[in-house]
Amino acid sequence: MTDPKSPDENQGYTSDPKDIDPTIRAARHYVGELNNALMKMGDSISASNSDLQQQTHAMEAAIAGIRLSSEKIYNTLETARGKMRQLFVALGMEYEEYFEMNGMDRAVAMAKRKMHDSEFEHDLREAREERKKKRARGSKPED
Repeated sequence: MTDPKSPDENQGYTSDPKDIDPTIRAARHYVGELNNALMKMGDSISASNSDLQQQTHAMEAAIAGIRLSSEKIYNTLETARGKMRQLFVALGMEYEEYFEMNGMDRAVAMAKRKMHDSEFEHDLREAREERKKKRARGSKPED
């Protein structure tokens, strides 16, 4: 059968606010306030997401610009290294490959080269001393 209540009463609302219990009236008020707060939070989150998206696009564009600048600088550096290599050759100087290396790799290569040169000089020094000893023995007056 049909429900004798009005459509408002079916949904839980009464048409006359005077007939509402004060507790229900207070609860409705607080629910309305809570709903308003949630809507404001939703608006704030939407605005924040929009701002974040704009900032993300701006940062991506800035990073792309930095990458492009970095590539241009690297190409200029490579050109300068090529010219430097030609200048070394033109002046009869030895161009070391470690000149083109990055910091730590260059330091390691230079240290290895220095150790190699030091060992080579040490061997030369020993050979020189050996020759001096032989000459000293050979030129010693006989008694």
